[in-house]
Amino acid sequence: MGVSELEEILHFVSVRMQTEEYYANRLQDLAALRLPPQKPSSSIISDETSNSLLAETLRTLRQEATVLSSTHRHIHDTLHRTHASLKKFLEDHRRLSQARKDVVDTAAKRYHSLSEDVKIRRQDASVKWEIARVADEQYRKNILSDVSSAAATSEGGDITASDQPGGAGELIFGELQFTIFEFNSLVADMEMHIPKQDIKSIIGTYKSVVTGASVLKYLITTGAKLRKSLQSIESAQTFFNALINQGFLKSIAIRNSNKLPLSEQQFQWKKTSLDNEPAHTKTRRDAERAEFEYKSAVKLAEEARVILEAHCIEHMKTIQVALLERLTLAKTVISSYSDSEQSCVSPITQSVERFQILLETFNPEKQVQAMAERDRTGNARLKPIVYSPSSNKIVVESRFMRTVVFGVRLETLVERDGGRKVCDLLRKSLRALVKGCVDSVAIGGRRGEMAVWLESNMYAPPVQSLRAQINGSGKKISLAALRSRNTSDIVGLIKLWLLQIPSGSLCGDEIYEPLKLLYLSKADEFAGMRSGSIRSLLTTLAPPHYNSLYALIDHLQKTVLAAEADDSKVAELSQVMGHLVLRPKIETLVTAHDKHPDRFLRDLLTHSIADIFSAGFNSANNGSNHSLQIEGEDLDPEEDNDEEEEEQGIMDEKESNDRIILLGSFGIPERAQNRLSIVSELFMPATPTSISRDSYDVKSLADSAKSAAVKSDEDIFLEQEGEGLEDLDADELSKLEAEMDQMLANE
Repeated sequence: MGVSELEEILHFVSVRMQTEEYYANRLQDLAALRLPPQKPSSSIISDETSNSLLAETLRTLRQEATVLSSTHRHIHDTLHRTHASLKKFLEDHRRLSQARKDVVDTAAKRYHSLSEDVKIRRQDASVKWEIARVADEQYRKNILSDVSSAAATSEGGDITASDQPGGAGELIFGELQFTIFEFNSLVADMEMHIPKQDIKSIIGTYKSVVTGASVLKYLITTGAKLRKSLQSIESAQTFFNALINQGFLKSIAIRNSNKLPLSEQQFQWKKTSLDNEPAHTKTRRDAERAEFEYKSAVKLAEEARVILEAHCIEHMKTIQVALLERLTLAKTVISSYSDSEQSCVSPITQSVERFQILLETFNPEKQVQAMAERDRTGNARLKPIVYSPSSNKIVVESRFMRTVVFGVRLETLVERDGGRKVCDLLRKSLRALVKGCVDSVAIGGRRGEMAVWLESNMYAPPVQSLRAQINGSGKKISLAALRSRNTSDIVGLIKLWLLQIPSGSLCGDEIYEPLKLLYLSKADEFAGMRSGSIRSLLTTLAPPHYNSLYALIDHLQKTVLAAEADDSKVAELSQVMGHLVLRPKIETLVTAHDKHPDRFLRDLLTHSIADIFSAGFNSANNGSNHSLQIEGEDLDPEEDNDEEEEEQGIMDEKESNDRIILLGSFGIPERAQNRLSIVSELFMPATPTSISRDSYDVKSLADSAKSAAVKSDEDIFLEQEGEGLEDLDADELSKLEAEMDQMLANE
């Protein structure tokens, strides 16, 4: 922006400089010009008198020429200095701009590549889950047929372990006894969770390399949960050597690597399971691994998005600084040009006056602000990538998913937070601002908070760090942790959360066009009449959007009142927060220049809460009553137990492992699937579902989970076998139960 104009100014100054140099040289030559002497005249006195007058006139002309020559020489020298500085700036700008553009292009290519990889891995995971589901169904049919045939032919005979449904052979590996399922599960978990890295060598790069020390550490810690004997280093090393000898791990070809201890060697995985594993188990493990790779790809893509966003913001800031310097330099060039013109003759006076008028109205800071508002350079945003199950056939239990708050719909957040009127992030952030942050006293309390809202702070590193700590951390949002941060961090966090709300904005996208029609008139003479229309439009919002908007506007109104802000400050706050509160679902070049979000927010800030938000309006369904108090009280005071949660140590809960359940597969009770579907509705799109059993409340879910945790593997297997056959009639079910009892007794 402005580079072509600077180049034209540079060319103009260069030509003018050459002209002034030529003019100065010609005037100097004219001042030194001497005509050849004439023949002596008869009238010497008259000639001498005449010559004296002419000489004085000539001297005056020569002096004037000398003065003019000096003046134009001064103009040339002044323009030469500005020409040199302007030329250097343009050359440096071309070099640095290209370097910054290359960094952004590289980050963008990586982001798009990882985004495509996320789609591919999600599709791959979905396909593998479908294969696993088919294999499970086939396995169930085989079990039923085997049990029926065994009942018909055995007549009470013994059934071996390999003939039992789900039975698996055993093997000795590394002096330890495993079933095939246990061994394959252990090896698969090792391959997924042991850290990998790429190692460069002379012959090339080794991909996904694990160190021997990390393998031994995993066996001693995690592997010991399966076999306690792996706690000893000797047993772990024996198992490690068996993995190497059986071809599961292979040492990379680094010089003298075979002479090093196992802990110092580096290996690559060659295989992760035995070949004689049942098909339903193998397909299930392949699907889980594909889901793990899909989740890892999502994390990498999100990291790439954050990096790209940071590069873009840094690039925009650098461009803004360069633009300010460029405009300031342009002003300096024009000012120097004007100063040089002032020392010239009177015909240039009018030109000087025009330049002075231009300089008086030329303000680089206001020009930058005007360009930012015109081009909307600050409104560009990248949609956050949020993890969702790759197939509607599975349910994922994950504390990570339950604590993702950025890029998640408001309805989901409110439902997840126990049905509160306002989600935890906004509610606790506003409470932290009201009760005071770590720097509240230093900035002057609520009076100083007004200035913080006007700052551009949502892309600051502390805000991004706070977002990373909260989003997907596996922990609930702590009011004490929020209050330990600066006010700027909390305000920036609220702005960033508002910017990344999907489906439009805090007000949704349904009322964007109606509000645009309402604000077609640029005059504010109908501002009082608009309040009724605004109130009617706001009542159409969903309860989470309505209540969240009420909480935010109530807080901002009290902040403006405490700061005793004038109309200019309210207008500035409306410009800063307008596009965060109201924006279209899809932003285009046309909507980028819309001004009605700013005017809408200004009306919300300048009108009484009672005029905009109907007290008790449809409180049964809408929930938009006036119990949402901020000043001196907590949001949702009748439901608020934040301090009790913190005292009970909820904030210190450790993140639990993810659990993936395949819907409709054998071995998973339908009752458990119905329970888990209640949890999964918080993170999956609403689809018509039918639950054949009664819904379970939270307490029953907790009791079921607790009872399942103390059951043995055999009990769980028998329960799964029994519930998997619920569709049989009573006689067949009784018969199969008797056969199962007999098989257990024969063992």
